[in-house]
Amino acid sequence: MPQGETFHRAVSKVLFITQIYGLLPVSNVRALDVAEIRYRWLSPRILYSGLIVILNLCEFGAVINYVIKVAITFHNSSTLSLYIVCLLEHLFFWRLAIRWPSIMRTWNGVEKLFLRVPYRFYGEYKMKKRIYIVFAVVMSSALVEHCLLLLNSFHLSNLERTQCKINVTYLESIYKWERPHLYMILPYHIWLLPFFEWINQTIAYPRSFTDCFIMCIGIGLAARFHQLYRRIAAVHRKVM
Repeated sequence: MPQGETFHRAVSKVLFITQIYGLLPVSNVRALDVAEIRYRWLSPRILYSGLIVILNLCEFGAVINYVIKVAITFHNSSTLSLYIVCLLEHLFFWRLAIRWPSIMRTWNGVEKLFLRVPYRFYGEYKMKKRIYIVFAVVMSSALVEHCLLLLNSFHLSNLERTQCKINVTYLESIYKWERPHLYMILPYHIWLLPFFEWINQTIAYPRSFTDCFIMCIGIGLAARFHQLYRRIAAVHRKVM
């Protein structure tokens, strides 16, 4: 393990990508020095994350309105559960962001011991590589799943449009099928499709990233326990 490979540096790119979806709004998340990490209430990342949470809450309100007017079904209940879980994950990551600078400074203070002799010689765990592999595999799998769900929705919406002879365009049928709760209150416009798909991405992303984040934390801890184990094994039964 390179001398400068701290957990913060290993996970910083992953967290930077995550901020695109409105999670963990911390400033200077890619800074080389953990002392530069800040949580500022008045920062572009906070405003961006706040906007995403507000939009998600608005759509959640539209879902509740739809359920009240149409009646609750198994499909509606699963949609409600998804929104509740994902909104809570947004809030939990926001709460974590407030404490993230102090967490990283404390973590980095402990890590300094493992970046010096003699522990530095037992660091072939390749923490950064493992984190990148886990992130790529988990999030790529989630992306494939999401694309398959979209393709299925496209097929079913077109099937309904053609067999039931509904007088709407193909894209409008997709909007009606994917967002029935919004179709009731917002008329179809073509620019709404990419916009609401992006909102859908910000809702769905935390569901997969939460597991990935826990695994990244586990890799960071395992790397140091691996060094500690190798050090103990090296001096085992030696005269101290």
